[in-house]
Amino acid sequence: MPRGKWERGTWPEEIRIFIRENASDQVRMKDMQQMILERFGKEYTYGQVKGYYFRNSLPFRRNTRHNLIMTDEMADYLVTIIPGRSSADCARMLNEKYGSSYTNAQIRGWKKNHKTPSGYSTKFRPGEKSWITGKRFPGRTNDGCFLPGHRSANAVPIGTERKSDGYTWVKIQDGQKNRNWKLKQRLVWEEHRGPIPDGYNVIFVDGNRDNFDIENLALVSQQELYYAGVRRGLTDDQELNRSIITAARLDAAIYNAEKKVKEE
Repeated sequence: MPRGKWERGTWPEEIRIFIRENASDQVRMKDMQQMILERFGKEYTYGQVKGYYFRNSLPFRRNTRHNLIMTDEMADYLVTIIPGRSSADCARMLNEKYGSSYTNAQIRGWKKNHKTPSGYSTKFRPGEKSWITGKRFPGRTNDGCFLPGHRSANAVPIGTERKSDGYTWVKIQDGQKNRNWKLKQRLVWEEHRGPIPDGYNVIFVDGNRDNFDIENLALVSQQELYYAGVRRGLTDDQELNRSIITAARLDAAIYNAEKKVKEE
């Protein structure tokens, strides 16, 4: 059989019997792969053998890695120096004592595999300074961070207006990200009529989003806006829209009153 080529469900009966009889928690899948090759002369990939094992819930020995070879003496010494020390300190002390060359990552892996935590905290302690404190890097800026007093090249002054989806936004402050901008119709309303309650919107009575005349602006709640725009439908006629908004307020009041009666 060519390597990697086989039809699903066509494992020969004798091979299936052989696998079931020899599969155990002492035999790795790679070992079984080699045993099949030697016994039957058929070469299955590791993925094929693994798939057969898992489909049939067969036991197998887990693969283990021995990248970190350590004598019992070294392991005993490592256990004694781990508490309260970082992996870097442990690796340095172990290497100095035995002339080895273990890395920090190897020591971390050894501690994890042998469930030997150090209790060492990598958090900054009171008064402790970062390794970069006071160091200079000639020729390098602050890696993308603005220096004190620096302004972005695309920064615009307060009072600048911009358009978005047909609405006019005005910059009112700096340093607050999305809160730096505010809808112009809301600013006009607050200038003439005072603060806008939470949950209320300022709409253009004639539908023209560039007409900021205070007489063309109306303050409506979200509920009233639903009745005016969805249930009744605003038009391009200013006077008709005023009537629709008045009717929407009446609709909202009736709904709220009926709801209150039902709740009582």
